[in-house]
Amino acid sequence: MAKKKFDELNTSNVFEETIETAAAETIPEPIPRQKRGDLPTVEVQEQAREQGKTQGRKGCKAHRFNMAFSPKAYDFITCMARVRGETITAFVNHLIEKCIDDNQEIYQKALEFRDSL
Repeated sequence: MAKKKFDELNTSNVFEETIETAAAETIPEPIPRQKRGDLPTVEVQEQAREQGKTQGRKGCKAHRFNMAFSPKAYDFITCMARVRGETITAFVNHLIEKCIDDNQEIYQKALEFRDSL
């Protein structure tokens, strides 16, 4: 069996643009550590919730629920999360935030209706 020639293949970085944009983004401020048994302050709790790093922190529980995806949707979510270099949770949160921004008027009306009941 003959050896394969890889001279003609383009081996440049496929994700070069993604890496450059990721390097340009600002890194969030680290969450201060807490002593064992102490409850974190309200500011630390909010910061942890915003960054999605609540696991193992007393008083910083994130809202959670299980979701079932079709194979096509699951493949899309996992693939795009990897391309963006983030967790699946972060990617799904990004999609939801984008949807909230796109449907802000409808969302506000739904909140008003819910609160009126």
